[in-house]
Amino acid sequence: MPIPNGAVLGPYAIRAPLGAGGMGEVHRAIDSRLERDVAIEVLPDEVAADPERLARFQREARLLASLPSRGPTTDRWCSSAKGDIAMIAQYAKIYVAALVGFLAIDMLWLGVVARGFYRRHLGFLFADQVNWWAAFSFYLLFVAGVLVFAVVPALQAGSLSRALLLGGLLGLLTYGTYDLTNLATVKSWPLVVTLVDLAWGTALTAAVSGIGYLAGTWSR
Repeated sequence: MPIPNGAVLGPYAIRAPLGAGGMGEVHRAIDSRLERDVAIEVLPDEVAADPERLARFQREARLLASLPSRGPTTDRWCSSAKGDIAMIAQYAKIYVAALVGFLAIDMLWLGVVARGFYRRHLGFLFADQVNWWAAFSFYLLFVAGVLVFAVVPALQAGSLSRALLLGGLLGLLTYGTYDLTNLATVKSWPLVVTLVDLAWGTALTAAVSGIGYLAGTWSR
């Protein structure tokens, strides 16, 4: 049954309907506690009673709450062009922060800390010139994977430890795929390089995931 204008739901006084969908009705209302306009979504009984649908609603609400709001306070963001643009802008900031962190840390590792180690063990495989477009393509793609598989789930859960855990696991799997394949197929591939890469990939990806998570929380 539609909620009439003027109805009071807790601290919210309904003013006008804004829209409706499968998850419920969205209304413009006045928050009596803060004395300002808000948008609220009222869930139908069948949604509120379904644990799976309610959990999905709560996950969406947590994710949307992590985005910066420039308009009236909302109990749940509605799907709109403005909301989509804000979400894209938020993810772009997180991506750039993670990418800069990845480049800085990995360049320090490859160019300074472990430069002699890799030259000593893999110098016979090094090309005369670095293929920079291939190198940066890897960084761009890898950081996108970090965002999708580690940072966003961690932001939805509101957990830095989850970002570190998922990032470390992603690093172990991806670096492990590369190094173990080389160990299995490339003649004279050093075992010590595989072990160092597995440890480094795990630590690096966990750190970059943490940077992305913190960037997402600080930019709210």
